[in-house]
Amino acid sequence: MKKIKALLFDVDGVLTDGTITLDARGEELKTFNVRDGQLIQFIHDNLFVFGVISGRSSLALKSRLNEMKIAFCRLGITDKMKALRDFIQLYNIDADDIGYIGDDLIDIEVMKSVDWSFAPSDACSHVLGVAKTITSSKGRNGVLREVTEMIIAENVELVKKFNNNFRVS
Repeated sequence: MKKIKALLFDVDGVLTDGTITLDARGEELKTFNVRDGQLIQFIHDNLFVFGVISGRSSLALKSRLNEMKIAFCRLGITDKMKALRDFIQLYNIDADDIGYIGDDLIDIEVMKSVDWSFAPSDACSHVLGVAKTITSSKGRNGVLREVTEMIIAENVELVKKFNNNFRVS
């Protein structure tokens, strides 16, 4: 996990609990955990790349990802491996330097293709069997935050900057 320079993640089941709520017009409504976005800017400022590869797309999701300043967003994707290859090419980063958070069957191939894979504790059993790290958090309950904190904890320079930036020590 020490060499991760980029983190890709799915949305439904990771940033959300996987529930799909529709309004009267058929637009998806989503509930997100604010803690998931709290460390994104800190990590961006330290040359770390975040990206989303999601099988679904909605205005609510686009709004949240824009708010989090996630530059690489592939939404409505059925071929997540193609999106991974696009990310690798765009950012000139090796798969061995990428972590991925997924929760369902469509994520498994990507999880097996990157250096470090993570899954929320309530992911499907097949994903739990593939993930190198299973978070204590369930989907929508701070999974991204937990993984981000794990990555920071593995990097001495990031820990120093984190402690100084947030005055936690």
